[in-house]
Amino acid sequence: MTNDGTISFRIPDGAFFDIVNINLSGNLEGAGTSTFNNITFNGTSNQTISIGGTIYNIQAVTYNNTGTAPNNQITNQSTTFTTAINPGTSTFTRGNYRHDNTGIYNVSTGTVAFGGADMTVTVLQGTMNFATGNNVLDQLNLNGGDLIVDGPNAVVNVGGNETTDRQKLLTNGTTADITVQNGGTLNVGNGTYGDIRFDGNAGTMWVTGTSITGKSSEVNCGRIVTGNNAGNGGTLTISDGAIMRVRYNATTAGPAVLFRGTSTIRVESGAQFLIGNPTNSTGNLEADENNSFVRNMTVDNATVRVYGRWLVSAGVNNTNTRFDIDNGSQFIVSENVINVGAAQTCNLGRATINVNSGSTVRLFQNAQSANNVNVCVIGAGGQFEH
Repeated sequence: MTNDGTISFRIPDGAFFDIVNINLSGNLEGAGTSTFNNITFNGTSNQTISIGGTIYNIQAVTYNNTGTAPNNQITNQSTTFTTAINPGTSTFTRGNYRHDNTGIYNVSTGTVAFGGADMTVTVLQGTMNFATGNNVLDQLNLNGGDLIVDGPNAVVNVGGNETTDRQKLLTNGTTADITVQNGGTLNVGNGTYGDIRFDGNAGTMWVTGTSITGKSSEVNCGRIVTGNNAGNGGTLTISDGAIMRVRYNATTAGPAVLFRGTSTIRVESGAQFLIGNPTNSTGNLEADENNSFVRNMTVDNATVRVYGRWLVSAGVNNTNTRFDIDNGSQFIVSENVINVGAAQTCNLGRATINVNSGSTVRLFQNAQSANNVNVCVIGAGGQFEH
């Protein structure tokens, strides 16, 4: 559809409107003046949104391209179109919505749920804001779909106004993938509250690489929950110079990473995993479940800093929690501990901790807690290998 003149699909008629909703199987383009009601992009091959000119209104938009990937793309190159969309009226059903303009897409203050495994949102530049409200159900639920943040000028914000722990970004499906690459940025919550959760049927998250200008890919969030006590769990990989920060604004003690279920964390190839707030020693890494599900955290030529505590269940059923620190890695816990009214303790329970190939684990370096007395406990059944 091309409009280089003036067209209106929403015309006032007294107290009501005469409306026409549009189903588009092709492109949307032109430089005219447009007023739209509801638009559905329902092509079976790639579609492009490049319309400019003036758009007075887009009442609602649905993305439902049923083509077979990679021929299912709906690429939005128009800041004019982006600005005209009413917040809270976008539906992501199927296809690959690609945000490829510098505009800010305020998707919703409330919950956004993808239609399922056949829905992908890719941000190549500009900003997309999801679920920015503070109600308990304001969240982005991928429902097994994919979220990709790709490029140094690409930003996705999920939440940001939380005042307590909230489930903000949920994978909710084994097919779900979250990818942040080539210098992209994903912000979930406000640095204290706002969870990324893999406890609803697993999922995978990759935070990887830098842009050609050297900007690291980064994820900033309030908390990560990797799985649950039913065994569901996901895989988190931070690699190739990327940075992930969790609970970096917290002012009170508490978990930043809950390492649960059958789950894997890999930090590798020069990446950094920064857990907690370095200025007040808050934010814990906790494997707190007393069950035999396999949890494996591997640090390979990379850095992990835990500014709070490192805690592992000492329960007799916790038999498969393992930490491997390899190939010159740094695993630093409770460094420069300050503002702590009692001795700082790392209880490693029944974990197996393997340190090799020139790697270093440091606990309580330069600590300033009560009487400078700090304790590391490995419980019965736990192992420290070097």
